[in-house]
Amino acid sequence: MKAFVTGGTGLIGRSLIRQLVERGYHVHALARSAAGAATVSALGATSVPGDVTDRESMRAGMRGSDVVFHLAAIYDYAPEAKAQCEPINVEGTRVVLELAHELRVPRIVYTSSLAVFGDTHGELPDETYRADGPFLTEYDLSLIHI
Repeated sequence: MKAFVTGGTGLIGRSLIRQLVERGYHVHALARSAAGAATVSALGATSVPGDVTDRESMRAGMRGSDVVFHLAAIYDYAPEAKAQCEPINVEGTRVVLELAHELRVPRIVYTSSLAVFGDTHGELPDETYRADGPFLTEYDLSLIHI
């Protein structure tokens, strides 16, 4: 089985890669930097240099995958990260999903955050809940566009 992972250098992504490798998956994971590539390789996966906003950088690594795990996102409170939230969290997700569809990957697992619901004022949200804020971060706000 082959798995393609975005966000593999993050907290959840590193754990996911470890578990997939332990289960015998051939894991290809996107890495935006040399440090990220080293992390991916150390976990036993094949590093794929690129970015979720660059479709072609993911094509070869994703081709032939049985599953795509999309975990990549900007979750940062710093003002300079604010400008990256929508391009990465919204457009990047769109690019990953469109490429997976184009390549006929049979399964896609998208991991997000409960923060997508904003302040629910104590209501227990489900698929029918429509978020209207307030939102704590740009990350939370960007997720309502997905």
